[in-house]
Amino acid sequence: MEPLLGGQQRAAAAPSRFLIYALLFGAWISTYLPRVVLSDAVLVLDAPWARDLSSRGLVLGAFYYGYAAGQLPGSWLCGRFGAKRVLLFAVGWSNLLSALTPLFVSSLPAMVALRVLMGAGEAFTYPAIVAACSVWMPASERSAATSFIQSGGPVGVVLALFFAPLIIANHGWQASFYASAAVGGAWCVLWAALASDAPTPQPQPQPQREIQSLKSHEEPPEPTPPLTWAVLRAILSSSACWALAAQVRMMLLLLLLLLLLLLLLLLLLLLLLLSMC
Repeated sequence: MEPLLGGQQRAAAAPSRFLIYALLFGAWISTYLPRVVLSDAVLVLDAPWARDLSSRGLVLGAFYYGYAAGQLPGSWLCGRFGAKRVLLFAVGWSNLLSALTPLFVSSLPAMVALRVLMGAGEAFTYPAIVAACSVWMPASERSAATSFIQSGGPVGVVLALFFAPLIIANHGWQASFYASAAVGGAWCVLWAALASDAPTPQPQPQPQREIQSLKSHEEPPEPTPPLTWAVLRAILSSSACWALAAQVRMMLLLLLLLLLLLLLLLLLLLLLLLSMC
């Protein structure tokens, strides 16, 4: 089977799809831990912004500005570089910034910028996981496997909310960020060593039954007729073509409105920061 994602193929046997499922489950845990741990640590931080509810909400919410802006670029990067590399970057970036958080916690503008950057990088996680699932999941397993993988997010929230207070109470609030970053770092090592972009047997063959299971759900390609003037005229005169054009135009307008809204939110954020300084 030809790889459907970009990126270099590993010079080793392709892993089992069940291993990929487990690693993708761990990816959600590894990204939710650094996202949530600040919600616990902020209660004991000795910083002026942490004692002000408005500033605290600004820092915690800044993550989602970057998260919303990074979804579409993440999808494009997956097609360009492959799900393995993009997901490795997303998890590694998020946990690296988590480890650096104690260095910037005293500054409100620095914390807002750090959280926006964390959200922008972590936004690549979702499109990368979807891209990996599109290659590794046979149709018969798609519902159960997707549910299992997506449950890693809530599990990460529960783990962060349970263990972060214990770590803060016994080792200080800085240790909670280092611990979440250590979990993410361990995941990155496993993902880099074990994962591949597609289930291609190279050079040692994957179990034949598993390859056939994945291939059996592929649809055979339909022959493409030559593009002649008659075919082009038939396409352009069809109602389906004009309906699709109207939908594309609506999507472009919605995307433009979304970009304008994001620019407005960033402008408001900048004005708010300037008023606090």
